[in-house]
Amino acid sequence: MKIASVLLICLILLQNLNAQNFKIGASVCGSNYSGDLTSNNSAIIKQTSPGFGLFLNYSLDDYFGIKLQYERLKVSANDALSNQDWQIRRNLNFKSQINTFDLFAQINLRSILFSQINFCNVYLIGGYSIFSFNPITNYNGREIELKPLGTEGQGMIGFKPKYNLIAGAFNFGISIEYLLNPLWSIQSQLLYRKTNTDYLDDISNAYIDFNLLSQKNGQIAAELGNKINAPQGSQRGNPLDQDWFQSLNISLNYKIFDRNSKEPTRKNKRSVHCPKI
Repeated sequence: MKIASVLLICLILLQNLNAQNFKIGASVCGSNYSGDLTSNNSAIIKQTSPGFGLFLNYSLDDYFGIKLQYERLKVSANDALSNQDWQIRRNLNFKSQINTFDLFAQINLRSILFSQINFCNVYLIGGYSIFSFNPITNYNGREIELKPLGTEGQGMIGFKPKYNLIAGAFNFGISIEYLLNPLWSIQSQLLYRKTNTDYLDDISNAYIDFNLLSQKNGQIAAELGNKINAPQGSQRGNPLDQDWFQSLNISLNYKIFDRNSKEPTRKNKRSVHCPKI
């Protein structure tokens, strides 16, 4: 409900702008995750999964724009793919479907620095995302949702409550758009998201004693939360390092119209000015 409300508000705001500046498009994506289960960049890249997206783009002028996009992504990670012995012994893994709504501003570097170039645009982007997730793992041949188990003692007296499956993230990245003709373009976008949750992978803090966890949260919680029967308080994850996820997409864009011209093409301008709506 929270995600739907945010999307509705964003769409209402966009509808109040001049619709002659819209671009719409669809994309295919590759996404991955970085956090407690990824020891290096190689592990991150190896665990990339496909996805797709849709977007609405509003250009304030040749220099500034606003973009609202939805992406359906998948992230996963497995200790078994690590090159660290301690991580292989820990033997944790997860996967999660992510539905993310990203709202960000765009600065067109081409218009500012390379105005003589008229076949592509280069954007710096940054804003905020709201997303849903739900980490799951395999247990004896069947998929198990990890949040309800409380694998780090969540829900037990004296421990944290169970985490929320809706979170936010600051996003930033870069995008390059190649103009096929006045109406159509192909765009590649790399977007990083620094989340405000450390439970994208269900791993954050310390091990809970196997017997205590089994007694309070159940046998499955103990078997998945403390596979190595580690002592109470031993490090399981890093609570100081919030999780990240990122996506690289390629989109096909359609430009509805440019209010500054009778033709849907950009006009080069010589000086930067404040955006006007």
